[in-house]
Amino acid sequence: MNSIKKAWNFIWHGKGWKSWLAFLVFALVFVNIAYPLFIQFLGLFGVADLFAVVSESMVHNKDSITSYSIWLENNNLNSTSWDFQNGLYPGEVAVIMKVDPEEIYIGDVIVFRTETGIPIIHRVIMVNYEEDKYYFTTKGDANAGILSFEYKIPEERLVGKASFSIPFIGVPKYILTVVVGWFTHGILL
Repeated sequence: MNSIKKAWNFIWHGKGWKSWLAFLVFALVFVNIAYPLFIQFLGLFGVADLFAVVSESMVHNKDSITSYSIWLENNNLNSTSWDFQNGLYPGEVAVIMKVDPEEIYIGDVIVFRTETGIPIIHRVIMVNYEEDKYYFTTKGDANAGILSFEYKIPEERLVGKASFSIPFIGVPKYILTVVVGWFTHGILL
C-alpha cells in the first residue's frame, strides 16, 4: 500500500521530467483503458456516454436567448416543457442515455456523430420517419440557424439522449480543447 501511495504522490506532486512522463503514461492509460471500461460499466445502467460540453452552441445568455426565443416563435415551437431550459454550458458533462430512435422527440437534446465522426450535442427541432428510418434535424440553442450538418441526421448516427448534466466536471476537457484550438488555428504559432 505504501508503494501505491508513493507512486501516486510522484505522479501528482513530483517535480521534473520523470514525473511529467509518469503523468502522461497514467493519463494515456486512463483515457484509453479505464474510461472505456467505466463507460462499459455505466452501459449496464443504460448510459451510452458522458459528453463534455466544449462549445457555446447550447449556452443561454442574454443575446442568445433572445435570438433563440425569436427563432422558436418564428417556427411555431413551444419550449416550455423541454429539458435543459437553461441550456448547456462549456465545462458541463451531459449524461447521455441509450434510447431507441422512436423515443426522440422535438425538444430533446441528443448527441449524434457527424459524417466525419465528430460528436455534437444539440436540440432536436424536427423528426422525420421515411422508408422505415428515423431522421433528426437539430439546432444549437445559441446558434442563429441550423448548420449544414444538422439536417436529416440518420438514426444510425444517434449516440443517445441527454438525461441530465453535471457542472464543472468537463472543465479540463474544455480547457484542453481551447488550448489545442489555439495551436491548430495559429493563435500561438
